[in-house]
Amino acid sequence: VFLTEDPHVRDTKLDPLGPKDFRFTASKDGKTLYAFAMDWPEAPRALIESLSGEQISAITLLGYGAVEWSQNGDGLLIKLPPEAPCLHANVFRIKLK
Repeated sequence: VFLTEDPHVRDTKLDPLGPKDFRFTASKDGKTLYAFAMDWPEAPRALIESLSGEQISAITLLGYGAVEWSQNGDGLLIKLPPEAPCLHANVFRIKLK
């Protein structure tokens, strides 16, 4: 058990989160996936490795709009705008087929 700087206790020690780290939640009907970017990448694209096999119809970056994307064996590749639309939390709304 590790005591963090804020008043929380964790059962494991966490490494800092970076631009390859995403957290997910889904709509109740399961047709929309929300991917929360834990850090904004310096590269003009983001790769979500865990979504290489999902059937996707559209992706929107909340606070910005539709973004270009493609999939391959490495995962879901999203083309990013030059600047993050938000300083704290950037979320991709991923519509599933």
